[in-house]
Amino acid sequence: MAELPLQRFIDLVALDQTINTLERQIAQFEVEIAKTKEELSFHTISLERSHQTVKDAKKNVDKLELELKDYDAQEKEKKQRLESAASSVEYAAISKEIDHLKNLQNDIEEQVVEAWRVYEAVQKEYEERKVQIQDHEHVLNVKMQDLAQKQHEAQQQLSEIGAQRPLKIKDLPDEWLEKYDIMKKQVSNPVVAVQQDSCSACFYKISQQDLTLLRKRKMLQCKDCYRFLYLPSDQQDAE
Repeated sequence: MAELPLQRFIDLVALDQTINTLERQIAQFEVEIAKTKEELSFHTISLERSHQTVKDAKKNVDKLELELKDYDAQEKEKKQRLESAASSVEYAAISKEIDHLKNLQNDIEEQVVEAWRVYEAVQKEYEERKVQIQDHEHVLNVKMQDLAQKQHEAQQQLSEIGAQRPLKIKDLPDEWLEKYDIMKKQVSNPVVAVQQDSCSACFYKISQQDLTLLRKRKMLQCKDCYRFLYLPSDQQDAE
């Protein structure tokens, strides 16, 4: 029974290291999920902007065609007035107005052709981008589901392992726990094995007197780095 508290203490340290590893994994999953969501959001915004460009291009086409239609109506009205011109002066003035409208119509027609070209180009680009983004979004959604599943599994494992901790702490000396709580805030490995009669963390040589105490399952701290020391079971004397 003498080795039970020491072994339970070692098990507690191993348990805490597993808990720390799981907590880091969960935090990393959270970071990766957030990055994936941000990337999905970026693609959504990018596609929305591309779609808005298409709508703006179509609005421009509609605007120019409306202007062209208005000029056509004005030309038709002036041609009717031309037929009923009362004098050569009025006829000449209306003819000049019609010529001016025709020049405006030619300019607008060229703008309409260019506007349609731009609209068709951005529409094609949007459709291609839409397919690419939808494919990429599918990959990202699958990735996010996988990350969420792994995070959930890690959280479940953390909950199950965390429930074991009170059993490991039970009946351990308060002095050990207090020193351990202090050390684990300073180093990632507050409890280490003795290897070749030395601290396996800082390689400080352990005295024969301390080695004797360790063989008797005594809890000691390294005199150099202050980590807790223990002898692996194959180095301990049989009671």
